[in-house]
Amino acid sequence: MPRVFLANLGFERELSHTAGTDISGPARIRRDDLACVWVGMASANDVIVVPGSVDPAFRDDLARSGLCSASMESMIALVPGSGTQFSSALVPWGWTESVRQLAKRSGLVVDAPPQSLVCDVNARDFSLRIEHEFGLGPASSRHVRSVAEIEHALRCDFTAERHWCLKSRFGCAGRGMLRGCGARLKKGQRAWSERQLLRDGVVFLEPWLDRISEAGILFEIHRDGEIRHEGVAELLCSPAGGYRGSLFAAGDQIESQWSDAVAVCIRIAQRVRDTGYFGPLGIDAMRYRDNGRVQLRAGQDINARYTMGRMALGFRSMLQPDEFGLWLHVNWQSDGEEPDEWFASRHRRFAPDVRAVRTSPYTIGGRVTQTGSILLISTSRDALDFARSARIPSGHDS
Repeated sequence: MPRVFLANLGFERELSHTAGTDISGPARIRRDDLACVWVGMASANDVIVVPGSVDPAFRDDLARSGLCSASMESMIALVPGSGTQFSSALVPWGWTESVRQLAKRSGLVVDAPPQSLVCDVNARDFSLRIEHEFGLGPASSRHVRSVAEIEHALRCDFTAERHWCLKSRFGCAGRGMLRGCGARLKKGQRAWSERQLLRDGVVFLEPWLDRISEAGILFEIHRDGEIRHEGVAELLCSPAGGYRGSLFAAGDQIESQWSDAVAVCIRIAQRVRDTGYFGPLGIDAMRYRDNGRVQLRAGQDINARYTMGRMALGFRSMLQPDEFGLWLHVNWQSDGEEPDEWFASRHRRFAPDVRAVRTSPYTIGGRVTQTGSILLISTSRDALDFARSARIPSGHDS
């Protein structure tokens, strides 16, 4: 059955009941700019929903690179009576009530678990419970239900020099998180905490960890209960935890480095499956330093939805058996350049053995995009590591 891919990247906002509130102009633009994140996953009979027409050269460039030949349509074009009829399954970033209603209005097939399960598994309550049951993560991680309880926990577990973070029930890529230090809340931190508590009745307190590396351990849970391990994508994050990109490989070069995390995450995936959930599942794992020792935190985030790491694995078909791929999210206009100028100037700086493929359009609906993505390919992981220090501006740093 053909698929209709929808990048409803405001997924967590709707789960947290803030979908109706205004989001900033820049955040809305970034969301629209990323509508085409599916290009590594989609095939010829599929449709990618976009907020407006994309520049014609984009699809031509994708075809020359051997990538997506899916059509790109606005959601209006998919509504019955619009002149375009589809008997297709909707594949969203994550299932929400509004997405289910959209599918119903558009005559698209919904194959999804109950919405209550989607909410339960994505909530931080679930990942914290799994961490405690499996003996994972920092022992001081906990849920707190009042400002007084937060401050009591800070006095008990955090010295003046020790950093911590508070997280909302639903959040991702550094959003819905507040970082602090010491045993008392400052005025702004107290206000943030009060807002979260008023909305959700709970926030989650944990130590800020000295991160070494992170990876997404990726699965698909089928309706019949089969769990398929899709692979591992190492995460590139900003200091604040925002997503910058994913590193992956054609072989098991990265998978083998995270084999201990994979073993734990398979058990977590089984627990998720046992709730009745089926669909995409991404579990984030972290290696960190604690008093000079390297520790593993498998299951720090459980995402019952698609993830950027899962999107990155869609590009594995582009790799030769000994190659690595690095999918980067970038800010085209960081230096006041047009996107095509930005890409051309950065392309000249890449090592000779690095192939570069543009994976997002320069314009959508006639508007020049600000956020884009590029795929870099090389047989040398070191040749791709320049991205960690080359100050290529991320589309998510802000």
